[in-house]
Amino acid sequence: MRDITFCLILTLYLLSGAGCSPIEYRVYDSVYHYQYKTDKELYGVDDYWPTTQQFKALKQGDCDAYAGYFSEQLNVPVTIGTIRHRDGHYEGHAWVVSGDYIVDNLGVHSRDDSRYKPIYSIPNWQQAALIQQASLKRGAKAKEYFSRQLSPYVSLAY
Repeated sequence: MRDITFCLILTLYLLSGAGCSPIEYRVYDSVYHYQYKTDKELYGVDDYWPTTQQFKALKQGDCDAYAGYFSEQLNVPVTIGTIRHRDGHYEGHAWVVSGDYIVDNLGVHSRDDSRYKPIYSIPNWQQAALIQQASLKRGAKAKEYFSRQLSPYVSLAY
């Protein structure tokens, strides 16, 4: 069924002459079957940024795990910000922007989707993930270490 849905979406895209390129759908489709799990469930901590290798090995993760994978595949930065849910509450979220589209664990959306509020972007997810993982081992000094080491890799979002 999923193959039929994907082919239908791709056909509609090609016929319309608009929309996102097939690459965004192929990249999203490649991990659509992965299972969403929180960092607490997987790693026992509130926030953990896995490398794309860790994400692919586990075939599960939260929004930043998916965003890191999409970042590597589409060669675009990870955007960190907030998303507004249907009930009106906001929560932290991670996604990538590829051309005119947002790609995240929820799907492929228009870049103009007002639910997404970017704060900053991370051009090199792999490096940032390794820095974040190292900071978790530093206990009380973790935030200071993380901020100092990560700052060269972060810029204000689009």
